[in-house]
Amino acid sequence: MNILERQQSLMNAFDLNVRTASSEGRFTQAEHIEMATGYVLERRTDFTLSGRLPLLHKRFYHSGSMMSPGLLGTRWRCLWDMSLLLDGESVTFTDEQYNQGVYDLPVAGHKSRVSHLPQWRLLRRGDDLLMRHVDGLSYRFGHAFGDRLLLSRISDGKGNELTFTYHGAVLSHISLADGRQIRVDTDLGCIKQLTLLTPQALPIQTLARYEYNPLGYMTSCRADPGANFDYRYSRNGFLLRSSDLSLTWLEFDYDVKGRALAIRGAEERFNAQLRYDDEQGVVYYKSARYGIRHYYTDEQNNITRIVFSNGDETINEWWDNCLIAQINARGEPCQFTYNDFGQVTAMSIQGDKTWEYSYDDSGRLTQYTNSKGEIWSYRYDNKGNLVSVSDPFLMQWFYQYTSLGQLAWIISPDASQTGYRYNRLGQLVTILLADGGTVVFHYDGLGRLVTRCQTLADGSKEGTQFWQYKFGMPYPCAWVDEEGQQTNFAYDCDGHLIGVTNSQGLKHDYEYGAFDTLISHVTPQGRSCYQYNHDCQLISVSEAKQISDSSLYFHSYQGQAVQAVATQPVMSQQSRVVFTYDAAGRLESKTLADGTSVHFYYDAIGRLVQQQSRTKEGRVDANIPLECNDVVHQLKVLSPDVALTFEYEKLAQNSWRPKQNS
Repeated sequence: MNILERQQSLMNAFDLNVRTASSEGRFTQAEHIEMATGYVLERRTDFTLSGRLPLLHKRFYHSGSMMSPGLLGTRWRCLWDMSLLLDGESVTFTDEQYNQGVYDLPVAGHKSRVSHLPQWRLLRRGDDLLMRHVDGLSYRFGHAFGDRLLLSRISDGKGNELTFTYHGAVLSHISLADGRQIRVDTDLGCIKQLTLLTPQALPIQTLARYEYNPLGYMTSCRADPGANFDYRYSRNGFLLRSSDLSLTWLEFDYDVKGRALAIRGAEERFNAQLRYDDEQGVVYYKSARYGIRHYYTDEQNNITRIVFSNGDETINEWWDNCLIAQINARGEPCQFTYNDFGQVTAMSIQGDKTWEYSYDDSGRLTQYTNSKGEIWSYRYDNKGNLVSVSDPFLMQWFYQYTSLGQLAWIISPDASQTGYRYNRLGQLVTILLADGGTVVFHYDGLGRLVTRCQTLADGSKEGTQFWQYKFGMPYPCAWVDEEGQQTNFAYDCDGHLIGVTNSQGLKHDYEYGAFDTLISHVTPQGRSCYQYNHDCQLISVSEAKQISDSSLYFHSYQGQAVQAVATQPVMSQQSRVVFTYDAAGRLESKTLADGTSVHFYYDAIGRLVQQQSRTKEGRVDANIPLECNDVVHQLKVLSPDVALTFEYEKLAQNSWRPKQNS
């Protein structure tokens, strides 16, 4: 669990009902509605090109009043649409999600910031204007078109860059860090097709294709499996329907301001209604599952209060769009403080326990102190690469990098070393194991893994694995293990795995419903069927569709499992397990079919401290006290190539395992 995940997990412990918090602090419901405003949101990733500096093509839709024609038409925007608008001594920055900030034009060598976009800085280097994000990426705006500056370069500060080339105001090519290119075919300024090219400008593959209606609204996207969608709009650009190539679809109704009044989904999933009280600043969200929820907002559209259908409340306090305090349904407060980059520097729960985070001037984490005063320290080189980590138990890890910022060596506390080698495209090709062995990887022309060969320290080969692909599919159609046994795979048009056949001819078949739900799994032994509620939560598992042999799951208005009922075919016997939760969403008890129960008790900061077993008459059968460490003695170190996880088993023991990012 890295630091940000730790923060998020602790925040979620105080409000399990909030699904998503955007960077602006506005909560969304069902991933499609911005509950502070009622606007419809859509976020999609059409493709990802891995490499020394990966390229992700993400796009964003918002049903609000602001519309700025860009590379994806009138309503959709992508990262490449970011721009600067010059107006005398001020500069207006617009990002890919329509967020805007007006900056003072800095003098050369200086920077400027605005409070509501704390993660960004406007820098001036000579005649160049750059936006630097706290994640370490810099965006240069060097292509002028009138009083607008268009995105011309993205760099990571380690020698890797993405370069954007224009014809007039229209993007024509993108040059990747490894020399490959993307040809951008446009029509009336809108992207029609993106094609990956070799450094010699020879086509490799089509990455994405787009179509638009006469009003400039995107009507279809064709990209990787699972990233193919069709869209329908009202005349003023409100998204009425989105659908994939299989069974999933969503429909929306709007008021005149572009706010959602109703949402309908395939198989009656995610159906809801919304109403608005603009004078009081309240959004009412009604669904058959959750009842009516009230969302109260401030003038900056931050949600200050949530009232649930059972009367529970969550209170939020904000400052400059940063959440500084939250009180859950049990009245338990949690406070946060931030630095100028909007990063959490301290978190305090009920004023009892505090977690602290320190950062350098670039926003990189340098020290983490948990609630017991234990300290983790992080050190970086002048390129921003993490070069060492030390923990409270006097153990240290060291990291070395290539000239282009790729992880080259890991030195663990026991002095063992593991090395990594890469090809021109930045793909991992060799792992030099600490025991002297090696693992070698080979890829095809589309960058897909085709072989993995491991050699032991004595030079003997442990075995080779092979992967085979069909056409331009990113997923393998066959895998051959070290013993020569082949397993075949089949997929549907959305990239779902629908068939697996092993070397003995035994087959597994999978069937999916709307919203990627697995509804059937057929094995040589029989069929399992799965049913879901309106929020795609599992409610039933049955064998061969026999109701007499099934498991049923029931959920609360907060989405928590409250009952699990299993029916056995012999004598039609049923077993029922009942769960209860406290107001903060924590599991309070589990009652089995025979009446015995297990009860759970927590301390002031939500950690489990006691587990109590009771007989069916309610007498205490056993008490198990639990000694709490910090949240988790676990640390992840992330680099562009390798994620390392350290799990502490005892005070002076640890285990670690490098894991290559996919």
